[in-house]
Amino acid sequence: MHDDIRGNNDALQDVYIARQAVYDRNMQVIGYELLFRGTHAGTAGIKDEHMASSQVIINTFINIGLERLVGSGRAFINLPPDYIVNADELPMTPEQLVLDLPGDFDPVPERLAALRRMRERGYSIAFDLRDYRPELKPMLELADMVRLDIRTMTEEGIHKLVQALSPYQLRLFASKIETHEQFEAARKAGFEFFQGFFFSRPNLIRDRTVQANQLILLRILERLQDENASTETLERLIVQDATLTYKLLRYINSASYAMRRQIDSVREALTLVGTQTVRNWASLILLSRLNANKPNELLKIALIRARMGETLARHFGIQDPAQMFTVGLFSTLDALLDVPMVELLDTIALNTSIKLALLDHEGPMGQLLSMMQAYELGDWGVLDTSPGASTRFSQAYLEAMDWAGTLEA
Repeated sequence: MHDDIRGNNDALQDVYIARQAVYDRNMQVIGYELLFRGTHAGTAGIKDEHMASSQVIINTFINIGLERLVGSGRAFINLPPDYIVNADELPMTPEQLVLDLPGDFDPVPERLAALRRMRERGYSIAFDLRDYRPELKPMLELADMVRLDIRTMTEEGIHKLVQALSPYQLRLFASKIETHEQFEAARKAGFEFFQGFFFSRPNLIRDRTVQANQLILLRILERLQDENASTETLERLIVQDATLTYKLLRYINSASYAMRRQIDSVREALTLVGTQTVRNWASLILLSRLNANKPNELLKIALIRARMGETLARHFGIQDPAQMFTVGLFSTLDALLDVPMVELLDTIALNTSIKLALLDHEGPMGQLLSMMQAYELGDWGVLDTSPGASTRFSQAYLEAMDWAGTLEA
């Protein structure tokens, strides 16, 4: 974990931060919507929630840094309307930032003047559009893009709205996409940016089954998770796959392990870094090979959940953090393969508690998985509310993001 977080816990005291990926037409991540909230901001004696949210944004960026959150991608940030007037205080790079304005934004002259200043400084402006109305013209003329929730719209309705917006030369952003059909309809209509559950849920197809080569990888994954497997068995399992062996040794010889000497064999790796570490790395490498047609973000989500779960495990009464790592790592398996989780778990033998956590979110591991998924969506009310919980979640999430960002499977 970075020193700025370790050495300054007060900076993240009572602050939640999460991110949701934004995709382009090729399902590549181009940035993240950043979600910020002081814990129970509306009920903790805070009289001005807008000012509280603004302070959270400023403090978080000063202490965490934009690069750590979005890398070289774009940052989509929901700003309180009243804060726009004083947005010169934003501690962020204009070229990376998209100011996301709510649909009920009141375009009073003072706010419009502030938005013009922000545009001149290089910031992009997105407007959450609920429906087109002529009186929105001042806002649309200043916006770079409009964000639309298309869940309840027909293809004809989408087409009419796009036609009405065409004079403004806006880039179109479809949010809350939940199905493959919605994604295709938005892409066909000319949308450039996309966000929603569809990108991390399976695109279910009737009678879809696991393909033969995928089944082989799943079988290896299954055997890697066998807690009774001996070191010799694990070695034989891994070395039969040359690519797996090569990548595994490359990772273990990387600077992150700071080994005193080069590790040249799987047997040495099992002995020196431990069987569980080797299992985790090998599982990660195999998961990355399951479906090359899916967004890389799916694997990143799995990695963040795995590491975050492992970090938080004992706080939630989970005695074996390695099992929670497995739960997080396998939690996007259904989306990677476009096969329901219940069918996948019928094909591989895993610990019963891991299966229950993945399938029904039962037990301590299942409850923690639910909390991590809620955290990703900014559904803070589902999270642990005990003292210090927000700091634990934020630190674990940020450390997991850092860790996942260093990996190339």
